[in-house]
Amino acid sequence: MCRSILKAARLETKPDRLFLVPGNHDVDRDAINKYYLDHYRCETQEDFHRKVADPVFFPNLMEKFAAFHRFAEEATKTKRYDGKSFHYTETLRLEREGEASAAKIRMLGLNSAILAGYDGDDDRKLALGLFQVKAALDERDEPADLTVAFFHHPFSCHHGFDRVSRNRLVDNADLILFGHKHKPENSPLFNLEQARAKHSDEDVDTSDGYLHSAIHRQIAKRLKGKGGVTDDDILKMVAEELDHFEAGDD
Repeated sequence: MCRSILKAARLETKPDRLFLVPGNHDVDRDAINKYYLDHYRCETQEDFHRKVADPVFFPNLMEKFAAFHRFAEEATKTKRYDGKSFHYTETLRLEREGEASAAKIRMLGLNSAILAGYDGDDDRKLALGLFQVKAALDERDEPADLTVAFFHHPFSCHHGFDRVSRNRLVDNADLILFGHKHKPENSPLFNLEQARAKHSDEDVDTSDGYLHSAIHRQIAKRLKGKGGVTDDDILKMVAEELDHFEAGDD
């Protein structure tokens, strides 16, 4: 399959241009020690990080990805996983013939399957973990023209406590890619906590410096003084504002 993808993308001589991250089918469930299944059920960021940092539990977490890591290295001819972390960060340089400068794209490969390994694990029980997202973002060694974060499971599969990881990515990545769903789709992503603007009416900052898009600012203005607003309500407002934007309404 990887050879077919490389051939279709005309990258047969550049397999390192193929960036792979694990999904639920890459988890070796036979390698999971059933004694640790309780460790897979986390309710807070602190709980998740504490369990992942457990020196006894961590090797078992890594073991279930061992086959995938070997496959990824063989397919891409590049060793991106060091067995010590779940993510990798790499800067891709794209050059046009005859041009001296190159576009720099920062690739953040994240693992959304850390807590995968049992039936029903994708029912809002998975997480990237702020520790992983922060580590990937902190590894930025030079300015980039575009930052792309990618992982397998969509945010709809993630536990509620991991919304902070989602928001951190939304604030720092230009493009977020994920798989798992068996149909293509795209949508704008917003930092819902920021849009909710947890301040008093007078303190809500709707300037360009605080909310990074015109649509986002409109959402914040509509939320002023409203209580009991759900995430679904905000997403409905986003859709309405997008319709206004595309129609050229003021």
